[in-house]
Amino acid sequence: MTFLELAQEQLKRGFSIIPIDPEDKKKPWRGWGVDHLTREAVKIEMWAKECPNAGVGVVADENFPILDIDDVNRLGELTFGRTDLKTYTVRSSEGKAHYYSRI
Repeated sequence: MTFLELAQEQLKRGFSIIPIDPEDKKKPWRGWGVDHLTREAVKIEMWAKECPNAGVGVVADENFPILDIDDVNRLGELTFGRTDLKTYTVRSSEGKAHYYSRI
């Protein structure tokens, strides 16, 4: 999928995004960090032309805090076995997850 396609999927959920390096999801595209986050379609279309193969990073903002769990099993221990929080969840890798909430 292209950056634009990926971005549009996250925008439908109302998330703020930034482009990220297609080879390393931990690196923002060209050093553009969270101070460049946007939900603006015009800006995203501009980014899509500049970096069509970039990945999409969802950024926590005033509307969506993100709980980044590095040990889902430990979360279960702390929540009496509940790791299926009733929220949009992305399994980032084996045993890890990001839980998105809306304020």
